[in-house]
Amino acid sequence: MKKKYAVIEIGTRGIRLLIAEANKNGIKEIIHSSGDLSELGNSVDAKGNISQRAINHVAKIVDDYVSLAETKGATDIFAVATEVVRAAPNRNELGDILSKTVDFKILTNEEESLYSFIATVDAFRDHYRANYTLATIDQGGGSTELTIGTVDENGDITLDEIYNLNLGTIMLSRIFLDDKDLGKGFNRTRQKIKEELSKYRISTKLLHSKNTMAVGLGSSLTSYARGLLAQQTGSLPQLYELHGKVLDVATMDKKIKDTEPALKGKTPKDFGNKLTKDSDLTTLVSGILTYHEILKLYHIDKIYLSRNGMRYGALLWLAGMRCGISKDIII
Repeated sequence: MKKKYAVIEIGTRGIRLLIAEANKNGIKEIIHSSGDLSELGNSVDAKGNISQRAINHVAKIVDDYVSLAETKGATDIFAVATEVVRAAPNRNELGDILSKTVDFKILTNEEESLYSFIATVDAFRDHYRANYTLATIDQGGGSTELTIGTVDENGDITLDEIYNLNLGTIMLSRIFLDDKDLGKGFNRTRQKIKEELSKYRISTKLLHSKNTMAVGLGSSLTSYARGLLAQQTGSLPQLYELHGKVLDVATMDKKIKDTEPALKGKTPKDFGNKLTKDSDLTTLVSGILTYHEILKLYHIDKIYLSRNGMRYGALLWLAGMRCGISKDIII
């Protein structure tokens, strides 16, 4: 009998459900995939505590997702939470409620990066070759994970390095909007990204790799790709059509250079509802600056787009898929 698994990913901006048939060799069939807003990122107080309203909101969605997963025949159901819950002093309040209905875990930074890496390995196994360096950039509302691995001559993959960067889109969006002049906010956001990257040692493995495959995950990169393809084709592509698309850094560089002067002297009010702290356009600006700075730092000229986010890797791990892990990484 084919086994069905379900993973609920609770993130800073969204809460997503994935149900799939899978085993240790990969996902065989997607049964269901859906998402909703978590409201967590914008519900925290000055100390980082999650509001009771947001906790109740997430708990209700999780209950609905568990019921749906059971209806679809999932026998193993797993809920995972990321940075916004991990950082909240009152995270156990959410955990106590969710644990009554589902197997729930707050992921460590390393686990979150590992699952994103496994999702990338499964989704792009036909693209990489022996002696490749794989780099996954996964940006969410609360943080950005840069994960680096290698493929040996036998095709075996090892996760070598993890960089957990304090570059979530929510924080960056607030910096971007915290000025009457959006041009200044744009530059402050870019400077914040550079400052954060400077706190970490440079990955010599990634910097000096002769064969690098970079894969990007996250809503800002998806929105950027949809906009580019819409300009090229005249119609807005569906999300599933974006998977595997290649984005070149030169085009990204030009987009950023064109955006900066267009924002100079403008205020958020000039854009109406398009530029609010949680709008798609605001997330796009802060997100693309992040990807751009990381790719420039490592002299990477293109990045593949993946729709298979962290929850795909979590589901695969639940189904038994593993990869090599460097002895220096604690999972």
